[in-house]
This record gives sequence, structure tokens and C-alpha cells, in this order.
Amino acid sequence: MAKLFQDVSFPIQGAGETARVSDRLPLRLFSLSGCTIDASWGQGGQTDMVSPFWRLYLNLDDGAEVRAAARVFPLRAGHLYVIPAWLPWRAHCPTTVRHGNALLDLPSIGRERARSCLPLPLELAGPKDPLGMDMLGLILELTRSSLATEAQEARGHALVWSAIARMFSLADGAAGDRAGPGSPLSSRGDLAFRKILDWAEEHLHEPLDRAALSRFAEVSEAEMARRFLRNLGTSPARWVRERRVSLAAELLRATDEPLESIAERCGLGDRAHFTKVFAKWCGCGPATWRRNQRA
Repeated sequence: MAKLFQDVSFPIQGAGETARVSDRLPLRLFSLSGCTIDASWGQGGQTDMVSPFWRLYLNLDDGAEVRAAARVFPLRAGHLYVIPAWLPWRAHCPTTVRHGNALLDLPSIGRERARSCLPLPLELAGPKDPLGMDMLGLILELTRSSLATEAQEARGHALVWSAIARMFSLADGAAGDRAGPGSPLSSRGDLAFRKILDWAEEHLHEPLDRAALSRFAEVSEAEMARRFLRNLGTSPARWVRERRVSLAAELLRATDEPLESIAERCGLGDRAHFTKVFAKWCGCGPATWRRNQRA
């Protein structure tokens, strides 16, 4: 049998190292859909939109804009954009626009890292790019159906993953010489550290300080702090608080649960404390945020 590639070999039986791809970047896709937006989009641009979720936008018409950091970013027809999580931005859409969007959570990309590596909206694909064309085709299919098929859901996840991969490549390229050992947009570290994060995500409703994380991992509190700083660029307490706010936002968006119940499920105390913490991170209280998301 002829060799397909004569000059390619792999390390065999420990005779070298091979980089391995593992599931270090979890992604939760909440929605991929199409709708029509107008002047009422995003509260009519009267308030900042701040969210722990990432958004992909692909419009069929010109006219919509995102305004962030005193700059205007037109959402040109046929172009695919990413709006990073935690970015304060305002919507502007004086006309009627056919609007495709995806809403997702990237739990391992913390707020500090997102802000430093992707501080503004970013164009991912132009109108002739296969990625944007494929996503647009799927969005058009979904607008004609009341229920997505398993195949459409699989395609949607694959396309969103491709968009995130493009985002990483463009963000790394923009970093240029600033890129260094601690500068990747996301890192969940080794398997042992990822197990800590997975365990913590399942116990957000419980007291979850650095001591609790250290006991689970059987390391010192100082070592736990070093691991979080090295892998996520933040402290254990700040990461836990961020994940609690993210879970609360997910429940506010997708359910009608009372605020008291959400606060308890997310380990955010009573309603008053929940409101204070959520407003500090998202710019407004949970009740207002819920209304804005559904407008």
C-alpha cells in the first residue's frame, strides 16, 4: 500500500511529544435564530447593554449599529460580528433590519481576560466568506421552522465553534508582539485544574471560598490562588462571583423564576444582596436586566 505522504512521520512509542487537543474550552449555545429588529432594539439605545454572554450578529440589511467605548460599529449586511461578553454597549437601529444572532456562554473566558484581549466588537467574516454564508443559510432555514432538527442543531454548534475559532485567531493576531505565555484568550489549565472548575460550577449554590476549593483539590490556599491567576488571570473569589452572576443571568433570561429563588440557586444570598452584586457586574438590577433582555 503506497504511502499518502512520504515525508510525514509521527512520534511512536514515546519517541517524542505530540500536542493534544482536549475539551478545555466549554461552550454553551443558548440560541441561534433570526428575527426582525427596529428602533426598539436594545431598549432603543437608551441604556448600556452589559451581559456575561457572547453574541454573534449577522444581519441581512444595513442599518443597525453597536456603540461602545465612544465608537460606532456598523453591523454591515452579510458580515459576521462577535460582541464580547461584559462589554458595555448600546444598540442603534433606526430602520427595520433582518437580524441573525447567536447567544452563548464561554465559561472559561473570564471578564478580565475578555476585556484585555477582545475589548471591542470584532468582525469575523465578510459577505463572501463561507463561514458567514453557511451561518446565514442555517439561520434562514431556522426562520422557516418551528422546531430545529437534530441535524440543524449540530450544524449550528459546528458553525458557532468555527466562529469562536476565528475569533481566537484574529485576537491572537491583533495581540502581535504583546502575546506571551500568559496572554491566551482562554486557558483552563491541566486536567486537575479543569476538574476543580467543573466541581465549582456544580456547587455554586453552596459556600464556595478559596478554602473550600483548596480542600477539594487538596492543595494550599496559596497554591489555589496561583493556579487561578496562572490559568484564568483572576482570583478564585472573583471567578466564583462571575460564574454566579452568569448563572443568574442565564436563569433570568430563560425562566420566570422569582429573584429570591435565583439568588438562592446561585449562592448570591437574599434578594437585596443579589440585586447589589448583579447591578455591580451588569450595570442594572436583575429585574431590569430581565426586562431588557426580553424587550
